[in-house]
Amino acid sequence: MSFRGDVQGSMLPTFAQCSVPIRPPRLNFIRRYAWVWVMCFCFFVFCTMESHVPGPPEAIVKYHLQGRKIMIAANYYNNADILPTHIDEMFVLIKALQKAGATPYISVYENGSKDNTPNQLKTWKHTLDLIGVGSTIFIDSAPSWNDVYEELEAKTSESSASAIEDEISFRIRFMADIRNKALAPLDGSFDDILFFNDVIFKAEDILRLLLTSDMQYDVVCSMDFNRITLYDTWVARDVNAERMSSLYPYSADFATAKLISEGRPFLVSSCWNGVVAMKAAPFVKHSIQFRTWRQQEPRILGRPGALLDVVYDSDCPASECLLIFEDLFRVGYNRFYMHPTVHVTYSSLDWVLHSIFGGMLNKLSLWVFTLHSHGRIPPGHRIPQCGLARDVSFQTWFQLIILCIIAFRALRWIRRGKLAIE
Repeated sequence: MSFRGDVQGSMLPTFAQCSVPIRPPRLNFIRRYAWVWVMCFCFFVFCTMESHVPGPPEAIVKYHLQGRKIMIAANYYNNADILPTHIDEMFVLIKALQKAGATPYISVYENGSKDNTPNQLKTWKHTLDLIGVGSTIFIDSAPSWNDVYEELEAKTSESSASAIEDEISFRIRFMADIRNKALAPLDGSFDDILFFNDVIFKAEDILRLLLTSDMQYDVVCSMDFNRITLYDTWVARDVNAERMSSLYPYSADFATAKLISEGRPFLVSSCWNGVVAMKAAPFVKHSIQFRTWRQQEPRILGRPGALLDVVYDSDCPASECLLIFEDLFRVGYNRFYMHPTVHVTYSSLDWVLHSIFGGMLNKLSLWVFTLHSHGRIPPGHRIPQCGLARDVSFQTWFQLIILCIIAFRALRWIRRGKLAIE
């Protein structure tokens, strides 16, 4: 032992060996206050979550729907993942309609699914028969549109490839056909149509959709969300026939944006967006069907007349769902609405994400982005737009902050470079 009590021959650790690694001050700051940022974020999300809108009172539902016959139409394709939830909620809707004195009828056309969708639909059909609900559920072995188109391309030689119908036109023609098959049982005995996409929904929301404006409408649509943004902006056109944005407040029209913020139905030129409530009479009386666009068909969507060269073509294709509104308008129907409190999604995950973060995104969209809002455009000056979602741009204040940050970082980098040289 040495006089220090150490074992002879052992080495005492040096100061360098005893020293603890020092974290950069910025990292320490971030770690120390990380929980504060997390708590602030959670509080912001909680405060901006959209409040639950209750369904209409039973007495009101019964007053409007008693004695009405309602067709619930749908197409399904590879929907085994969502069908259990979708069908369960459909039973809740059916029960509510029956309780109100309405007569629901289910009409489904399915084709080409490669998963368990056909078996789930067969089980649904069996249950509907047991509880005495009228239904037509047709399960077709015909392939899906993309399988048919791929086979067509494979059979066509390169020299004649230009003669093939373009993919978008082919898809719309095919989709129009299967939607018409879902409406095949429609006749004069029906009062209303509820047309569903393959969506997650709440029955009470669909009742509220049906009762929009005391049922004084020709068509009213829900709002569909993919993750947390508005999805079907290809079909959705606001009252000015302009594209709608995937971000809140969705429309550049001042009056429309105000109605959306108040949760009140607003006029549109066209929509589809997950679930659509329509009056059956125009389809029966005027034999309106889903279709593809005609050669050089003018884009009207609420205009009093056509404009030269404003047509549907391969450069400006139109969905079969949008063209329904063109046909309805031509025979005198124009009360088209979208309901801002009726939300649907295309998966359970989307439903959760939209429920939690949708309100937060709405607030951030208002603060950060601008749709370049404007007043109502007179019908004679409207030009129906092509394309998908409306373009947005950053607010001026946000652009200035970004420029300041870039300038600050650049200045620091330049100063560091000078110090290194010195």
